Amino acid sequence: MSEQQTSEHPKNYLKKFTTFFKNEPKSFKIIISTLILLIVFILIGQHINLPYYALKPGGVYPAENLVSVSGHSQNLNGQINMVYVYESQENLITYPIDKLHSKISIYPLQAVAGTPTGNLNQQQSDVQNAWYSANSQLSAEVAALGALGYNLKRKNVGSLIGWVDPTAPADKFIVPGDTIVQINNSKIQNSTELANFIESHRAGTKVTITVVTPANKTVTGTVKLAKLFSNSSKYGYLGVGTLPNYKIPVKISFLDSINGSPVGGPSAGLAYTLTIMDEMTGGNMLKGVDIAATGTISPGGQIGPIGGLVQKTYSVMASNAKIFFVPDGQSSQTYKTIFKIAGTKLKIYKVSTLTQVIKYLHLKLN
Repeated sequence: MSEQQTSEHPKNYLKKFTTFFKNEPKSFKIIISTLILLIVFILIGQHINLPYYALKPGGVYPAENLVSVSGHSQNLNGQINMVYVYESQENLITYPIDKLHSKISIYPLQAVAGTPTGNLNQQQSDVQNAWYSANSQLSAEVAALGALGYNLKRKNVGSLIGWVDPTAPADKFIVPGDTIVQINNSKIQNSTELANFIESHRAGTKVTITVVTPANKTVTGTVKLAKLFSNSSKYGYLGVGTLPNYKIPVKISFLDSINGSPVGGPSAGLAYTLTIMDEMTGGNMLKGVDIAATGTISPGGQIGPIGGLVQKTYSVMASNAKIFFVPDGQSSQTYKTIFKIAGTKLKIYKVSTLTQVIKYLHLKLN
């Protein structure tokens, strides 16, 4: 014989609670009401985004775990660490908390996810960061092989497009993977020629662009260049991001995630470059010393500035790295802050070229 259980109607629970609440002291009612309002505010506030982004210290990660060169070992005598930060859009709840945190920097949305023609949402920003990452990987390949003496040839077959600004004129008909081969009557052989053409034309200029798609179809369209700068029409803006297009004689592979999270942005370029060089030269470039490196890299080996350098310095300080290579060209206040954070524990070197980095490593580790 089974016992049948019956549940009380929800209205009865509400009635009991109301009766209980009425009989409680006024101070108790105020506390409970305040708590309920606070919970409601937190639940709603988490979904109300503000036009600000927070950069928080992330961590370091051995670049050798992300880069592999065919025919060469990934086991290095000393680690080359890439450095990453956490980036997130602020909401009503996180903003006041993060403002009080000394290791967190908050930037306007335009500074982090803005383009000359509009702001990107989170999904669009992720796509842009994926292009930055792909660009840094390809540039690292070219820079590393060039430093090792390879005479690489650029494929002069047009400008390969890796990203299209969804708020810009290019989004009218150009998509990633297309190759721009002509603008008006000018043949475009590479990304340098594309940049030179756009820079020489004012905002508002109508241009006819011919692209070759990945399916080898030729498509032509006309767009009006936007303003590169909001207060001037001198320079036009098309809104595309290009990719290096070289003949690479060595198979180099990259992983695009760390512990399941995607790697985005361009700042790992220098670390990728050094890792490729170390793997291809026997893995003893560091003589057993752990280092960290951050900075964009160009195919020619120029190192460019990055964001979140203060947060990255905190991350490196929590690691075993003894040397930290950072880009020249950051603000004087940024350098003042990171050297103060580093103290005597971490040696920080400002560099602008790959040649400088190699020179420092040779002098400090030999």
